[in-house]
This record gives sequence, C-alpha cells and structure tokens, in this order.
Amino acid sequence: MKQEILKILKNSDSYVSGEVISNQLNVTRAAVWKAINSLRAQGYNIVSMKHHGYKLEDTATVYNERELRELMDRSELLRNVRLKFFGEIDSTNLAARRDVDKLSGTSLYVADRQLAGRGRLGRTWQSEPDNGIWLSVMLRPQSNPDRLANLTLFAGLCVQRALVKHTGIEIGIKWPNDLVAMPSGRKICGILTETVLEDMQVRAVIIGIGINVNNSSFADDIKHIAGSLRLESGQIYDRGRLLIDILHELIGNFHEFESGLEAKHIEPSWMEGYRQACVTLGRRVSVSGGGEAAEGLASGLTAGGDLTVTMDDGSIKTCHSGEVSVRGLAGYI
Repeated sequence: MKQEILKILKNSDSYVSGEVISNQLNVTRAAVWKAINSLRAQGYNIVSMKHHGYKLEDTATVYNERELRELMDRSELLRNVRLKFFGEIDSTNLAARRDVDKLSGTSLYVADRQLAGRGRLGRTWQSEPDNGIWLSVMLRPQSNPDRLANLTLFAGLCVQRALVKHTGIEIGIKWPNDLVAMPSGRKICGILTETVLEDMQVRAVIIGIGINVNNSSFADDIKHIAGSLRLESGQIYDRGRLLIDILHELIGNFHEFESGLEAKHIEPSWMEGYRQACVTLGRRVSVSGGGEAAEGLASGLTAGGDLTVTMDDGSIKTCHSGEVSVRGLAGYI
C-alpha cells in the first residue's frame, strides 16, 4: 500500500486528502495515516494540512532502493542493470564478490553505510550514513587480466567527468584513484577496482566507488585532507540523481575501455583525458614502497597508466599503482 500511496502523491502537484487516497485504495483513513507515517520514517518529506490532506515535497534527500530503481528504469542504459540496495553492509565490494558465481550480467550494489569500507593498499574508508555514495559495479569484460591494469584510471576519469558535469566544481585526479577538489586539494572520492579470476581467466571486475557528498564535517584526524561536494559548493545534492549520472558515464563509456584492451602497447583513446585531469603531474612527490621513500617530480604517464617520476638523483622511476604510494610534498596532492 505504501508504494501506491507514494505513486498517488508523486502524481499530484497539490494536496491529496486522506479520504481520496482511502477511496482509491479501498482502505481505511487510519491505514492511510499509518502508511504515511511509515513513509516519513523512510525519509519522505510528506507534509499535511488540515482540511487539505497530504503533499509530497522534494524527494532529493530520499535515498533508497525504490527511488534508485525508479530513476534507473527511466534510463534505457540502466533499466536492465540489477540493483541491490543495503541500509548497512560490510562493504559493497564484498557483497559483489559474494555474488560472482550467482549472477550474470551487470550488477549494481549500493549502501547507505559501510562498516568495512576499504581503499587502495588495504586502507580503511569511512562511509557513514546519510551523506555519501558508496557503490560497486560488477561488470563482465572478456579479457586477459593483465589488460585490465588501468581500469582504475578509466573509472576515475568517468567519475571525475560526472562530478564536474553535475556540480560544476573543479575536480582533479590524484594518481591513480583519488578525486580531489581544486584548489583546496581535499579528497572527495576514492576508487577501488578488483578483478575476480578463475584459472587465470577474468570472471568479473568490481569497481568500488566512495564519494563524500553531503558531509558537513570530518573527524579531526582526517579533516585536513578530506572534503565533500557540500563543503566545496555550499549545496546539498540529490545522491540518487548524482549516482545515475556516474553510472551513465561509467557503464555508458565502458565500451571505450574494452575497445582498447587488445592493443596492449598502444595508448587507449581515453588516456589523454585522464592525463589532462591528473593534478599529480608536474608536482613534487614522495614515492613510498618496499619500506623506502624517495622524492622527485611527477613527470608523465605511460600508455599503460603507470606514473613516471624523475627522481632527485636524475633517474626515472616507473610507479605501478598497486605497488607504491605517491604523496605530494606540499599537501595531499
């Protein structure tokens, strides 16, 4: 019944009386009142006025499976994508991994809160409820695993483009997988890609994305490097619509990534866009790996997406994203 009431309210620009709703659904006024209160508890801003009835105000703050599914069904690209929504879960990437042998095709996993979110190199990722977008997309590319090494870079470029288009905020990419607001340099988004193999064949790739959207503050230990879209612009964003824009960029352009998989030594067409968005290039950085750290100038990207650093001793170091950490000397970037 709640879904039917929600549909009635969404289809009306004015108040709808409890009597009209009860007559349409053949239920009591008390049942309507109870369902309305339940919808309010789920986050729907339903206002009431004596002698007028009920009215659904803006649903921008509502973030649940029903609203996301409705948005996805409006898109020809997304209506056949399987959706799993969790109020709370360990992590969306782990949820996707558990489904690798159960499901086929493209699947989307979204949570309002993660209890065990992870970043690159096993770092923890804070993903509290109500403010962020925590999602994983499971795709099934037909390719050898060594051809997927720069998938994280491609995903980062897609998300960066979506965020810039949606918000107008200047956002750059910190190699390889962080999105930062400019010029503050604060981290807005992190991306973690995982490849599931069987007998050295790719079963699936899982792209995990975490975005600080409407956060108004952060813990003292990270507030100097963490940022949010809200803190940068002063606006509160509709997480559902932003998520849809991200999916359109990522899934809609995935064919561009797949088309370059067979040309191992040729730079893919999208790499120049990544290079232009990468704010690490041209900056002095510290490269850490294997228990050692050294400084140099981030000077370029290879066709495969590895970062080249001209070290202070004049040597050129090629940095692979899964092996080293790169941190700017003048800040997080």
